[in-house]
Amino acid sequence: MAICFVAGRSLNQFMVEMGWAASDRSTTSMLNEFEVLARETRRGLWTSDFEPEVDD
Repeated sequence: MAICFVAGRSLNQFMVEMGWAASDRSTTSMLNEFEVLARETRRGLWTSDFEPEVDD
């Protein structure tokens, strides 16, 4: 996983927070809280019944 910054802000965090991406739980938990916020406020992907695939 790469962490990208634009103007000092984490692009990864921004995308997950806005609901434009899901956090990758298989590599890190650092974005999980932002995904929870996006889900709770029904942003982006979370406006529908979207459920990310889970690798076993």
